[in-house]
Amino acid sequence: MTYHKIMKEKVERSIQYAISEVQGKKVSLDELSPMFLGYQSCPNQGNGIKYVRFYYIVHVVVDGAEEVEVGNERYIIKKGDVFIVKPYVPTEYDFKPNSKLKYAWIGFFGSYGKKLDGVPSVVQVKGNYFERIKTLVDENEIVYGEPASEILVDLIDEVLANQKNELLASVKEYIDNNFQKEILVEDLAKDFSYNRAYLSRIFKKEYGVSIKEYLLDRRLDAALNMIINGERVNDVCYKSGFTNPYNFSRYFKEKYGVPPSKYIPRNDYK
Repeated sequence: MTYHKIMKEKVERSIQYAISEVQGKKVSLDELSPMFLGYQSCPNQGNGIKYVRFYYIVHVVVDGAEEVEVGNERYIIKKGDVFIVKPYVPTEYDFKPNSKLKYAWIGFFGSYGKKLDGVPSVVQVKGNYFERIKTLVDENEIVYGEPASEILVDLIDEVLANQKNELLASVKEYIDNNFQKEILVEDLAKDFSYNRAYLSRIFKKEYGVSIKEYLLDRRLDAALNMIINGERVNDVCYKSGFTNPYNFSRYFKEKYGVPPSKYIPRNDYK
């Protein structure tokens, strides 16, 4: 029996199990179908073999550290990491003899997994997913069709939440460090490899202001500090990222109630 035929039968068994046993979950069977799961210590995979699969696998590492290759990128996976294998991406497990690595895994398919397509191959989580998987399977045993949907949904949701938080923190940090330059939302979205509308939406939800509003506020705060420290208004306009003195004065007055020239002695203003 060929490998693909064997896997097809395993997938079919998983589907039948889910239809009969796994109901009322967070997502439907069409969205997420666990195929198999297991856990082991001191794995012996490796020997330069590249695996290409048609399904997703998430590995939850709880001990040790080893090297893996995904596509043309190499990673060290360690405690606290989730190592994500995506469909049709060549993957090599380069585990050394007497490896101390300990991890659990779940293989699955379905549209819910596509949420992971834009996520890096190695990320970190805090949830106790390893222990939850251990309750469903014995060590070094691979179980097919177990009710792992809830674990998967929680794991995927945490990964996505972490990625969103890291993305927003990176965008905010970039603005804080580069507000003097021209910054367009379209360029930010492109640089961070996210959809413009999605990035704008989650930024405003997290910080309560749009990206443009945050950038403007950051520039005005910097301008005020420079003016208080005695710098000339005309210089401050450009040093704080504004390109038009009229707009700078208008925005400054809207926020602080007076034009920028009122914050310095008149004989210093030129």
